[in-house]
Amino acid sequence: MTIFRSLTGNANARAHRGARRVLAVGLAVVGLGMAGVSMESSGAMAQSAYPGGPSSVAMTCAQALSFVTKAGGTVLATGGLTYDRYVRDRSFCSYSEVTKPAFVPTRDVKQCFVGYTCIDPSIDNGGRR
Repeated sequence: MTIFRSLTGNANARAHRGARRVLAVGLAVVGLGMAGVSMESSGAMAQSAYPGGPSSVAMTCAQALSFVTKAGGTVLATGGLTYDRYVRDRSFCSYSEVTKPAFVPTRDVKQCFVGYTCIDPSIDNGGRR
C-alpha cells in the first residue's frame, strides 16, 4: 500500500480503500442472495414430499370447500399420491393464469367443488387435452 500511496497520492489511496469496501459489501450481498436461493430450494424440496398434508378424501365436501376458502390458496391431497393446488379465486394465481373449476373426491361426495385451479391458457389449451 505504501508504494501505491507514493505513486498516486493520498487521495487515490482513499479511493482505493473505498472501492475495496464497496467490493466487500457487494460480495456480502451476493452471498446473502445465494443463501436465500439455497433456503428457497430446500423449502421447495420439503414441499415435494406432500403426502402427509391435508387430504380431501378425509374431509366432507363442506370441510374441503371451507379449507380452500379460508386458506385462499393451498395444496390439497386428493387420494393416493395425487395432489394439486386449489385457490379461492384468480387473485391467488399468477398474472398470466386463469381459473378453472376444480372438483375433488371427498368423504361424502365423489365430485365436490372446492374452488379453482390456476392454468395458463396458452399452455393448457383451456384444460383440454
